[in-house]
Amino acid sequence: MSDPRPAALTVSDVRRANVSRVLRAIQADPGLTQSELAGATGLAAGAISEIIAELAGAGLISVANDPSSTGRGRPRRILHLADEQIDAIGITITRTAIEVRGVSLAGRVISAERLPLIGPPPLDRASDLLAELVAGLLGDRAASIPVVISVPGARVGVRVGSTELEWDGAVDELLTGIRALGVTRIRVGNDGSYATLAEHRLGAGRGYDDAILLLVGRGFGGSAVVAGEILRSHHAPPGFGHVPVVTDGRACPCGLRGCAEMYASVTAIAAALGEAEAYAGVPTQVYVAELERRARAGDAAVLAVLAEARHRIGELAQILIAVLDAEVLVVGGHGGPLAPWLLPEIGGLSVVTVTQGDLGGEAVILGATIAAVDELIADPYGNREE
Repeated sequence: MSDPRPAALTVSDVRRANVSRVLRAIQADPGLTQSELAGATGLAAGAISEIIAELAGAGLISVANDPSSTGRGRPRRILHLADEQIDAIGITITRTAIEVRGVSLAGRVISAERLPLIGPPPLDRASDLLAELVAGLLGDRAASIPVVISVPGARVGVRVGSTELEWDGAVDELLTGIRALGVTRIRVGNDGSYATLAEHRLGAGRGYDDAILLLVGRGFGGSAVVAGEILRSHHAPPGFGHVPVVTDGRACPCGLRGCAEMYASVTAIAAALGEAEAYAGVPTQVYVAELERRARAGDAAVLAVLAEARHRIGELAQILIAVLDAEVLVVGGHGGPLAPWLLPEIGGLSVVTVTQGDLGGEAVILGATIAAVDELIADPYGNREE
């Protein structure tokens, strides 16, 4: 039987935690002075000085004299996270494009590239494309740069599955290309989780400790924030889109019937309108803009299909709110412009704010880059032997 007691902390563990604490404090309050940092972290002044020197030497923070210091003596030194080089990389893969963003530790976008696709690439081809897109961003720092990859509706473990991308294979097959470049800090996750992270930090979920995001796009999914943290699972489920909302309903590629995705995704809406083939050839945001135009013009067929989607979203939302006790329900993603026709009414005793997402189709790539920066701040020396 395994020992349930946590492993004892080492000196290296404590050091890593203190460095992370300093970086988080600077992230939360850019321009903090070194003396203020001691108060914000609770660390001794000597430890602060040592960590600041180390981080500045590694290029992870900048230290400058405070221009407002005009008195006698040594000027105050102000601290910012590094903003001149690529420190983290976020990637999204969809049926129509691979998008890669390299960001600084401060979150500034330094490099952005979008590679259009004609249909989903097989895993081995996706691996090659990722390597081609990332190679020029790494410099000589491949082992230290975290890379976060978002896969739509991903079920990730030893294998990676996505009905939207028609994938069901070994995750190693996807990562072979970038691993060959020397990248070791890699995370693959669900697009709904990353979109939720972005809306929670930057968008409509900001300020709420308990929130649900429903991501409307080519697929349909989402995740939740519980007590300020993104909901995680040990079993890597396919997401909220595969919660059945109709008994013995439409067959879903996941193997279940009546899943929310089969009624509330843009793919399902297009199919119900008899426009699946036309939608397959255009970007989601283009088709959604056309649906919005038709809905505003009073197109009866579009309004009826959107009403059905709204009803199914409402059924799913009632289940999730009852279980997760959320304060806010956000409907976002590329389908966000349809929110006026998709936002459900929440009945019963729940007091929940229901709102459209702020970030639209940008939420997923923003969330992937945020997650990559979080990874670096949590462990800035993740691959350095200390």
